[in-house]
Amino acid sequence: MAARVRRQFMSPKCRSPVPDRGGIGHDLLVQLSLDPEISEIGHLDQVAMADLLVDVDAITIRRDDGVCFAIDCEGLRRGGDSVDDGLVWVAAGMMGFQRLPVTRADVMAEPGFANARAVWSYRDCTIDPRMRFEIMNLLHEDGPLRLHEVCQRVPGPRDPVATIFAMCCANLVEIDLGEMLDQHTIVRARGI
Repeated sequence: MAARVRRQFMSPKCRSPVPDRGGIGHDLLVQLSLDPEISEIGHLDQVAMADLLVDVDAITIRRDDGVCFAIDCEGLRRGGDSVDDGLVWVAAGMMGFQRLPVTRADVMAEPGFANARAVWSYRDCTIDPRMRFEIMNLLHEDGPLRLHEVCQRVPGPRDPVATIFAMCCANLVEIDLGEMLDQHTIVRARGI
């Protein structure tokens, strides 16, 4: 029987590809990639504990403040019994990761769920270098600004909203996906 090929997820926050199981797992990875508090996304596959190799299989994150988590999202890790599950989190803890429980409801909470999908749909859009420079310069000098203000002050040549969303996917700017996306959405340069 052929081995199942696993989809891989990449974003500017991933040092290497992260397993992507699709569905809710893909949405979680997208949201983590767009979360301004997260600086790095990874995957913890296995951990050696004495003479035992523990399959952890967890998405990991590092926040900007340096705190690291292994995400325990229902339905994302390979199945195991409760003893195995406890061992997984002990092993993750040995590697410096705190357990972060995430439910399907957390991932699917609106408006963040729809906002993340909408913004991520622009990840492959070409970012005009002149517009990127003007937007970054504007945000460093006068930011953070509302989306409509950025669009008025940097009108083109490409669609400024598409450019801003693509820049968000590229980890250059950040927006709050927990609020409804509209003309009042605040745009800020990453890290400011």
